[in-house]
Amino acid sequence: MTTTFKKNKESTIFNINIPFVEAGSSIFSVTSDRKLAMRNNLLALIHTNVGDRVMSNFGSDLGRLIMFENINLELEQQAVTLLQNKVDEWMSYIEILNIKISSQENQINMQITWRERNSQYTDTLETSF
Repeated sequence: MTTTFKKNKESTIFNINIPFVEAGSSIFSVTSDRKLAMRNNLLALIHTNVGDRVMSNFGSDLGRLIMFENINLELEQQAVTLLQNKVDEWMSYIEILNIKISSQENQINMQITWRERNSQYTDTLETSF
């Protein structure tokens, strides 16, 4: 998903920053921080449904799975399995360690703890639908 290209001799650009913001003469701001790029890629996978991108099966379909369902243990297990399978398929450099799902009013909240494979780097991503 991420394209790496040389901006100049000193820096390598890994990804477009999220959220999208105008960056002077560029349309999008970019990052050369590998950890931030991995986090942004995971966030994109979580919020993309299969079929949203033309000619690609990229996406987790988590939104379709949890959007109109009551949160229970079975649904949480389905979400964990679905996300783990999609991460293995699209982002083999990431390992999901834990997922917590909760709901409040009209919002589904997810807290995802993940780590970079072959590294000690771990992070927790919080997002909502």
